[in-house]
Amino acid sequence: MASSGIVQAVSGVVKAIAVDGTERILQEGDRVSPNEQILTGDAGTIAIEFSDGTSMDLGRNANVTLNDDALNPDGATKQAGQTVADAQDEVAAIQQALASGEEFDPSKLAATAAGGAPAAGGTGEDDGSTIVNVDYLTPDMTPDNGFDTTGITVGFLEPQGEFILSPIEATPPPATEPPATEPPATEPPATEPPATEPPATEPPATEPPATEPPATEPPATEPPATEPPATEPPATEPPATEPPATEPPATEPPATEPPATEPPATEPPATEPPATEPPATEPPATEPPATEPPATEPPATEPPATEPPATEPPATEPPATEPPSPTLSIAATDATAIEGEEGDIVQFTVTRTGTTESASTVKFTLGSSENESLEAADIASISYTDDTGTHNVSDIVDFMTNGVDLVINAGSSTTPIVTLTPVDDALVEDIEAFSGNISSTDSNIIISIPSAAADFQDGIKLLEVTPETAQVNEAALDLIKADEDLFPADVIGSNPDSKAETVTGQLDFSTSQGTVFVTGIVAGESGATPNSNVAVIISGTYGSIKVDANGSYTYTLTSNTTHTAQGTGFDNIQDVFTFAVKDSNGNIATSTIKIDIVDDVPQAFDNAESLTFNTILFDNVITNARNAGDAAVDDVLGADDASLKAVSFGSDTQEFVNPGDVLHFETDNGILDIRDDGVYRYQGKNDGIETDTFSGGTESNWNGIGLFAFNDGTAHEDANGNLVLNGDATVAFVSNSADKDGVGVKGTNAGQKTDAIDDGETLVLELDNSTLSLDITLGQFNSSQATQATWSVYDESNNKLASGNFTGADFASNGKEATLNIALSGSTEMKYVAVSFDTLGNANQGIVVSGLSYDYASQPVMDTFNYQLIDGDGDISMADLTISQVIGEINTGVATE
Repeated sequence: MASSGIVQAVSGVVKAIAVDGTERILQEGDRVSPNEQILTGDAGTIAIEFSDGTSMDLGRNANVTLNDDALNPDGATKQAGQTVADAQDEVAAIQQALASGEEFDPSKLAATAAGGAPAAGGTGEDDGSTIVNVDYLTPDMTPDNGFDTTGITVGFLEPQGEFILSPIEATPPPATEPPATEPPATEPPATEPPATEPPATEPPATEPPATEPPATEPPATEPPATEPPATEPPATEPPATEPPATEPPATEPPATEPPATEPPATEPPATEPPATEPPATEPPATEPPATEPPATEPPATEPPATEPPATEPPATEPPATEPPSPTLSIAATDATAIEGEEGDIVQFTVTRTGTTESASTVKFTLGSSENESLEAADIASISYTDDTGTHNVSDIVDFMTNGVDLVINAGSSTTPIVTLTPVDDALVEDIEAFSGNISSTDSNIIISIPSAAADFQDGIKLLEVTPETAQVNEAALDLIKADEDLFPADVIGSNPDSKAETVTGQLDFSTSQGTVFVTGIVAGESGATPNSNVAVIISGTYGSIKVDANGSYTYTLTSNTTHTAQGTGFDNIQDVFTFAVKDSNGNIATSTIKIDIVDDVPQAFDNAESLTFNTILFDNVITNARNAGDAAVDDVLGADDASLKAVSFGSDTQEFVNPGDVLHFETDNGILDIRDDGVYRYQGKNDGIETDTFSGGTESNWNGIGLFAFNDGTAHEDANGNLVLNGDATVAFVSNSADKDGVGVKGTNAGQKTDAIDDGETLVLELDNSTLSLDITLGQFNSSQATQATWSVYDESNNKLASGNFTGADFASNGKEATLNIALSGSTEMKYVAVSFDTLGNANQGIVVSGLSYDYASQPVMDTFNYQLIDGDGDISMADLTISQVIGEINTGVATE
């Protein structure tokens, strides 16, 4: 199986084409993979070294696929490797031949070194190599430009560590340089890679020393220093050690190997044969160096042996002068166009990078899959920009059939653009997916991204559905099915006259094409698609709903429920239904109707009750309708029903634990007993009554009473009957006799009785303390005047409370005194009393007020209790019960139980 490799050298344009068609330009150091196709241009060459140690050189216009057929066409087994010992013997033989002046013919070397038939199954340490020998036939040649040369088709393995022979002697760097300029440099050995093996120290292959390879190690360099052959100029010449020392390239060793013929073979330093070498040609190697002991330096100075290979890399220099190939790619800069959306298009952009020295042409075509076919009828227009940037409109059918050539001129930065506009066919269909593709027949053009995807999508909004929310109120629950109610409720709310228990509405759904209608509805949030119950009443958790096909609906709440957020509709207590709609295109969508249920809460209202001192009051704080004149509003229990939770008096709070419990409170003014259903009994125990009495005809006797006199023609009431204290007359005090003393009005009209309340006159008396009952006595009065004398009483705000005449007065005797009791029902007390006399023009018939007496409370006698009303799901409302003890006759209810 072919293996991967590394590009060692490249010139011109060389491309690698992967199995999937992807192309790339190769540079030195790039990796090539099995089965890639290597393609060289008109001036392209490349050298590749593979991971198995082999190499390949390709010249211009070559085309090779990296597989076993190309790399090992004969299926031959690799040549056996060469051992270190074999290599040393071969080098010694080469040295011997050179020293003896024999004709050197590399082609006659053993197959192992010269590239003969490969051995089956190599066992050498370098796993074997195949060497191509080129006979040196003609010394001169002038190759033409573009000379077709096929390089070495295999490479050489790197020598194993033990295969590199250490130099015999250390030589100064200068000594190694002259050889480079000497004619010997032209010797064939210089071209032999094997010459990099300096085993030249073992020429005496027949001598015992030949068994001493170790002698080549550093110690071997010491003998030269002690060698008696110092008389032999050559013997002292370090040159003999130079070749082996440094240059693995073996270009120099040959010059030192001839000494192998020298008698030094008898000398222990058989490694010194170079002494006999005709180093005469190396004058630069003057003997002095021989005296230099830098035998330890050779290794350090000889690295130049790596230089020869450095002469081959120049092959990589040409690329520097070769312009990079142009690389083109395509992208969908606008990948989706919506049909019917004005200005919505698909655009493909072709971009060039790399050289711009020549024009680049690519073929643009449209493509689509079998399942997502794009047809000419789907396209409204196709246009593209040419090499001048001009906008061109294409024939759609021709474009889809043949595509178009897009050109980018030399030196141009123009980016060709292909634009497609979709047809708005108003059809419901799948997405029309397609691709823009570019290709080129020019082998110098690289296509890095050959395709880009795009699509046309329907502009039709297939079906839009909005979830519906609505609200109903528990307070409106009642036991009657009225108006739009679907059913009556099973409980009564706090506001049964309201219609808020039922809601109607219209579901929000639409389509931009065709019609749409409801196909089904079910209670709850369903994952399935409902397909029934249209125009049918169905029950939810708390009520019922009916939805028609056109989306109109009616929902009626029929029962109450327990809420977590008291008094609101935002505690997620909902009736939920799922409905489905379908349009004329067959599209189906589902959504929900959510009915929020507003919690009904109880409502407690303040109560103000009164009773006569030391009497008992019976009533109910919830119903408030037990006493005559009681105007308090009844409490509202709400849909969840309600009862008393607790009652407080001051800091004393008591709660009902069990139904039927009675709470007991005792105050300074009375005792209250109350049940959880609101029924209570209050008994007064405070006797704080005071009495004020006024009489006589002297002013001092009336201290504590305010007096206002009105002459005939001055009204004491406004148009609404309320008291106006704008009296314009003078109060008169009469003290004629015991039975005629009193308070009157000084008359100003002729014929009026002086100081009496006569025809058309009025006297107003203001009480110091308000009261519900008083006794008033008139003097100079007889029963025939009972209807001519009238009275009116007003509260402290001047509002009239009651009025009448004196027909009910108790007359002692005519012409004397008569007393009338004026009593009010309820809790509103009188503050003012007005006495008027009207004889219909018959003057000199006046009367006086002889006396006034009334009872009142010396201090406020009042108890206030606070109570809590709680309903079934914990909603609480609070109100006050205020009980006052007053003077007068009051209906205080009927005792129950």
